[in-house]
Amino acid sequence: MECPQCQLRWTAPPTTCPKCRLAHQEPTVQSSDLREAESPSSSAAVAPPSTVTPSNQWGYAEDAIQSHLLVAENDHYRLQSPPKNAAVSSIIFGIIGMVSGVVTLNNNSINIILVFLGVFLFFEGIWLLSAKPSPTTYLVDGIALLLIGLWNISVTLVDMSAGGGMRIFLVLGIFQLVWAYRRFRAMGSIN
Repeated sequence: MECPQCQLRWTAPPTTCPKCRLAHQEPTVQSSDLREAESPSSSAAVAPPSTVTPSNQWGYAEDAIQSHLLVAENDHYRLQSPPKNAAVSSIIFGIIGMVSGVVTLNNNSINIILVFLGVFLFFEGIWLLSAKPSPTTYLVDGIALLLIGLWNISVTLVDMSAGGGMRIFLVLGIFQLVWAYRRFRAMGSIN
């Protein structure tokens, strides 16, 4: 079928356009077509297209197709919605990073980086709460996850080489790198 509004063509059974949801009528069968199909001169008796329901012709029930379209719309909405959980997490971990960086600054001056990462996370979280979803929001969130993941991995490896360190931060850093990759990959799906 072809939609007269958006010119989308499809061969699936729905009678509504998957893109613009415009309802379409199935082709009607003329009485002359019925006589030709019933005549003995035709090589094979074929039922007219109007008597074949989409579910019989394609093997799919109309309800199953509609539910598939709803799932696709839900996935699209989920990708379009702002990452609120990421925003709240960034604010919380930003505060934790700032506080722990300031407290441990006397032990090692490298912890100033943790303070700056905490400030970045805090303001990134506040911005994500108010920003509309866009490739930029996913880019900034991906950069934040990448920086924190690299920080956790590098500091844990340095601590472990000195005989200390908690391996949980190494695992957390790896997960953060994977989450950053997923954010960068999701950028292409956002309009």
